[in-house]
Amino acid sequence: MDFIPKDDKQLIQWLRNFSIHSTTVGTALGITPAEISSLNALIFDVSTDLIQGRLNDEYDKRKIMLKFLSSMVNKMKSHPLYNEHEHGKKLGLV
Repeated sequence: MDFIPKDDKQLIQWLRNFSIHSTTVGTALGITPAEISSLNALIFDVSTDLIQGRLNDEYDKRKIMLKFLSSMVNKMKSHPLYNEHEHGKKLGLV
């Protein structure tokens, strides 16, 4: 997942963008509302930890979130309606 920023500040912005667009784009590409809700909750938790400088368990949550995120991205990209120009750019995957 080369498209995910390594820098925490850039990661927070990327996650916010992904979260906003995943609500509409994700459902069109086969992601269930429950999956989107769960992923967005993890994104919110990890972003909050990064912003507040909580480092104790941040990496465990980050690891869980990135694994779930990777699964959702792969599911969307393999959907027959996925379009790199339309969906990939909105979600920040390219």
